[in-house]
Order: sequence, then C-alpha cells, then structure tokens
Amino acid sequence: MRSVRRGVAWLLAFLAIQVSISVLLKIAADRPPWRVSATVTAAVFAILSTFLLMRVFGHLLRHLAQGLGVGIGFVLSQFAVAALDHGSLTLLQVGGAVLATVGMFLLSMPSRIAEDVRDVAGV
Repeated sequence: MRSVRRGVAWLLAFLAIQVSISVLLKIAADRPPWRVSATVTAAVFAILSTFLLMRVFGHLLRHLAQGLGVGIGFVLSQFAVAALDHGSLTLLQVGGAVLATVGMFLLSMPSRIAEDVRDVAGV
C-alpha cells in the first residue's frame, strides 16, 4: 500500500508540473516581455515532468500511470488555461475532457487478456 501512496504522490507532483507548463506557455503566448523566460522555464519543467513520470512508473502499473498522467494532465490543463483566460470551455474542449475521462475509467478496468499474458510470462 505504501508504494501506491508514493505513486499517487509522484503522480500529483507530475500533474502540478504539467499544469504549470500549460500555464507558462499560455503566459508566453500572451505577454511578449515574458516570452523567453516563460518558454525556457516551461522547457525545464518538461524535463522535470519526465523525471516525475518515471518515478510514477516505479510505483504504479505502467498503463495506469501513463493513462492517468496524460489524461488528468490534459483535463486539468484545459481548465487552467480557460480559467487564466477568464473564459469558459468550448463544446469541443468539454467533449475532449469527457473523452479523456472516459478513457481513464476504461484504463482502470482489469483486462482478461492482460492477465493471461502475465500468467504465461510468469511475471
């Protein structure tokens, strides 16, 4: 159980960095004086987010870590950028968020094929 808790903690750190990258790139696009510094900071954060995702892989199932990291990161980034613009999400953005959420639920379902492969491989 401790390993799953650590994995979730690493996942939360990864998500915070992913949303920060989206916000920094939005700031870079909207404010020319901050363009270079925000873009460089976002690039450094991208390297950090890769490290954090690798830490998540060490504690959670890889398919869940990848799916949840990318899916939740996408949904949270959409909401953060919409809040930054003081606007609302378009119908297409809401649809993408819903599809990403449905995909995350599908990832959490156990797969019989995956169980059979694990049994045959002996892992």
